[in-house]
Amino acid sequence: MAYFKHALRILLSCQLLFFAAGCLTQLNPNPEPAPGFSPDLPPSQYALAIENLQAVADSMDDPSASHDAHLHLAWLYSSHKNPARDYHKALIQIEQYLATATETQDLYDTKNLQSLLLEITAADSRFAATEQQRTADLKQLRSEIKVLRARAVELRDKADRLETANQTLMEQNTVLANNNRELASYNKSLLGKNKEFEETIDRLKTLEIQLEQKRKTFK
Repeated sequence: MAYFKHALRILLSCQLLFFAAGCLTQLNPNPEPAPGFSPDLPPSQYALAIENLQAVADSMDDPSASHDAHLHLAWLYSSHKNPARDYHKALIQIEQYLATATETQDLYDTKNLQSLLLEITAADSRFAATEQQRTADLKQLRSEIKVLRARAVELRDKADRLETANQTLMEQNTVLANNNRELASYNKSLLGKNKEFEETIDRLKTLEIQLEQKRKTFK
């Protein structure tokens, strides 16, 4: 799209170099340049020249000069030397010129210029629509990125909290493991003492039996 648009503008600039002289001579056999119009006009004077020509185009005093001024305005608006060139305004001026042209005029070059301007303005419109869509897409993308970043921060906070909770659980598990080891050791100690008590009880029973037997012997 951008390449096509650029190529059209280059082509138009080249065509204008030929149209500048051709447009002057096709108006009448001995043309007199309209006020402010000149192919050699420096860029700094384009705004003033357009203002002067627009006054001629809008004037009803001389219909012929007004008619010719539209073509000159089209050239100035679309000139590659115009710092504020405007192809849409150039197309409007060309169409106004053609609308009042006579059947005896040679309009071949002018219609070629109109065709080029139509292509460029159409390309401008498509480019503007593409840029508008691109801007909307970028805006949507930035919005989605903002949401994703906020979500990422939220998930990071949750991850940090989970990490802290996990660390706490690990510390508690360590304490519980130490307590379990202490309980196991204590339980082992109790089992050893219980065994000693059982052995002591067994010895006491054995002694009691022996004493009972000796008591019976002495009777």
